Amino acid sequence: MASLLSPAADRPGPTGFPALLRQHRKRDGRSQMNLALDMGISPRHLGFLEKGRARPSAVMVARIADALALAPAERNAMLLAAGFAPTIAPAAAAATAAKAASLALAAFETAVAIAGARDAAAAVDIAARFLAANGIAHFMTGTLRRGPHGWEVTRDADGRPAIGWLRHNEVNGYRNHDYLIRATAAASAGFFWSDIPLALLSPLQRRILDEARDFQIADGFVMPVQMGDGSVRALSSWAGPIDTDLATRTAVTLVATALLDRLARLGTPALPVNDPARLAAVDRDMLAFFAAGYSIDGIGQRLALAEAEVERRLRGIAATMGCASPAMAACRAAALNLI
Repeated sequence: MASLLSPAADRPGPTGFPALLRQHRKRDGRSQMNLALDMGISPRHLGFLEKGRARPSAVMVARIADALALAPAERNAMLLAAGFAPTIAPAAAAATAAKAASLALAAFETAVAIAGARDAAAAVDIAARFLAANGIAHFMTGTLRRGPHGWEVTRDADGRPAIGWLRHNEVNGYRNHDYLIRATAAASAGFFWSDIPLALLSPLQRRILDEARDFQIADGFVMPVQMGDGSVRALSSWAGPIDTDLATRTAVTLVATALLDRLARLGTPALPVNDPARLAAVDRDMLAFFAAGYSIDGIGQRLALAEAEVERRLRGIAATMGCASPAMAACRAAALNLI
């Protein structure tokens, strides 16, 4: 996650736009294909940007920064490297960065607590307190599966759903027209409702969105996890007007992913990852550095490993622990007092 891998002060980083783009993409663990799809551009064009064969516009730099959840200072550095003026004043950037750092720490601590929750109710309660503090009052988790008549939704018993709004949807038969269901089924990263351009919605879908305001719902966050069997596990939330800045996006993504991961684990046998034989000392050190916010390059310098080897081993550690990402492996390792 971007919030866990802040720019390291280990040594001077690259300054050219292509090098910065590649550094931030790799730090976020994204392939060119994945990042290009999330941005809505071709992988070929993204490749040209990374090689310096194409020059980005200020709008393109902003799209890249949004997709990679870059901090204000990082966004300014990208703009400068591309030949544009910074968009955030230094003082404002410093204040924003401090707030983002505090939110990132709170999100990580919440994810650790969720990873150690004894049951589904406890995990949901921990997530609910964090989400409510960030303006998200209602949410639920569930699974989408493609059926003969479209996507079928199975809702979990736990959660804090907006009951009145759900009943309104059922009474009016909105499920087959719900643009959020379609967006969730297609997405590979968390998104807010407001990220979806209104121009893409049908008149009925716009009416559904307008009617949500009658239930004090103006926006919401959705975290989809694509499963190997073709289904989609997701957390879906409802909120009033909410801050959708990059720090909030990163924080709620981590917490939502941690909750989905924990609820899935509570339904399956736990891996004996607390067995010291399962994690070598260097792996624990690597996770500890990762959780502390060191860059891939910084971890490599401290453990005398090449950058590619650090990335390979972090992916291996996550797989050993049965986690979807190194970030979730770090959360679970902290919850088990392994780091």
